[in-house]
Amino acid sequence: MFKNQTMIFCSLFLLFFNSLTVAASPCTDAYGQTEQAKVGSHTLTAHMRVRILCDLKAVINNKYSLLELKQRRLGFDGIQHLNQCIERESKTPDPTLMGFEDRALECMAAFRDTHIVTMAQTTRPYLVVGVTLKRVENKIVVAGYD
Repeated sequence: MFKNQTMIFCSLFLLFFNSLTVAASPCTDAYGQTEQAKVGSHTLTAHMRVRILCDLKAVINNKYSLLELKQRRLGFDGIQHLNQCIERESKTPDPTLMGFEDRALECMAAFRDTHIVTMAQTTRPYLVVGVTLKRVENKIVVAGYD
């Protein structure tokens, strides 16, 4: 009889536990996706961008030795900040690679730590206009042409 009561209790507990709804985090949702970026593509889906930031958060959480010290002494909660960045990125409609890199750099800059170096693997476009500008007495003047 005791065995039957235990089984009934466990069954009721599992039914109750399964009926609870737990808010899924963007990181949990991102790891369920298996899409890959196309070679040469300049866009990333929201799931890809979130997964990259989640991986970054995991590395910082495991490897960044100053995380607890910054929180204790400066009141900066790095993990909470990264969670906010991830949440913001999950809602950002801009799929461009450069836009994502800018947002990721801005997110990492909040740590204000020269030990964290964030570099993009892609080159940014540049434009050579052939004009040299200089500031003279609070005015911008053309100093030369190429």
